[in-house]
Amino acid sequence: MQKVLYIFLSLFTLSAYAQNVQIKYQNTFANIKNVGLNMEQSTLVLANQTAWFYCEESPQKIHFVNSYFYNLQNVTGYMVFPKSDILGIDQPYLVPVKIPDWKITTNQKNIAGYVCYKATGQYTNLATGVTDIIEAWFAKDLPYSVGPNGAMGLPGIILEYTSKELNFLATEVLLNNTTESIPWPSYPVVSLQEIDKIIDAKIGHFKSKNE
Repeated sequence: MQKVLYIFLSLFTLSAYAQNVQIKYQNTFANIKNVGLNMEQSTLVLANQTAWFYCEESPQKIHFVNSYFYNLQNVTGYMVFPKSDILGIDQPYLVPVKIPDWKITTNQKNIAGYVCYKATGQYTNLATGVTDIIEAWFAKDLPYSVGPNGAMGLPGIILEYTSKELNFLATEVLLNNTTESIPWPSYPVVSLQEIDKIIDAKIGHFKSKNE
């Protein structure tokens, strides 16, 4: 009942507080070295009831695994699973993300000029399948239920996200910085289990060719 009430209030707030927002994050990855991409910075853009989080220098390069799209109207999010010839993925797909079972605390701190509140939750990384406890700091003054790395479901934008493997920390919040709409990708929506079946089929085909 509490979750239903929260979603209702979120939708009402979004319609009353609609504006464009752009947030810059500083990224720290525990086990990722040089992969040929700018992984030190990421951006969350919100416009016209849609949000997009990406971890690359150029927003046109959306086929990397750390790219997420959010529908702000119905509070849903999707990870872009990129095309991969090696894994047998012939095109990008959208994989739905799950909202963690958040526990909101009374702890507060200031991030990028906003008072933020601490929440903790359990999250399964769609790229690795690893379940981890995450810590999120969200700003109630930015009443959008989104954040970096597919995180969502809190009554405010997440300005800091920390897990065992990575940290995203907001360094700049720009309001009404752009009027451009975010193009929603036309990729098929599939579950992570369906992605696994495609990869398993590719591996089985490769083994049979080499026997």
